[in-house]
Amino acid sequence: MLEGRLESAGMWGDSTAVRQRLAIVRPAGVYCSQSAATPLPMSHVPSELATKIPFNSSPNPTLGVELELQIQDPKTYNLKSGSVQILDRLGDHPKIKQELTQSTIEVITGICNNVAETRADLATSIRELYDLADEFDLAFVSAGTHPFAQWRDQDIFP
Repeated sequence: MLEGRLESAGMWGDSTAVRQRLAIVRPAGVYCSQSAATPLPMSHVPSELATKIPFNSSPNPTLGVELELQIQDPKTYNLKSGSVQILDRLGDHPKIKQELTQSTIEVITGICNNVAETRADLATSIRELYDLADEFDLAFVSAGTHPFAQWRDQDIFP
């Protein structure tokens, strides 16, 4: 039986959001515990707290990518809130999405059959972001952690 747990960044501590992200993964699907502090066997999770998320298999291997880009001020290189402006301009974009902070934006692919298809899919969406960069005085950076910005100074997405 395959079991796993969704991890969360240390900056979120022991918040409700972390507890809500805990999950037990099993071959028949993913079961989410809405309030457990640690993953529990499904036999210990009350049915009203568990949600089955069906898993749909593919006949062949597929690939999907999620890329989170930091939004920066191109003059100071500090993080800059800009995702609300971008998403307002793009409307309900199928592959460019909000993230927790307004200084981060997410780019996703569809279901791709190979790396070349994935690369082309990402490039199309990233090109759209760069088309808006000069207009909104923004820059995009792919990095895990910003070297000097403080997370507590970032605006949370509304």
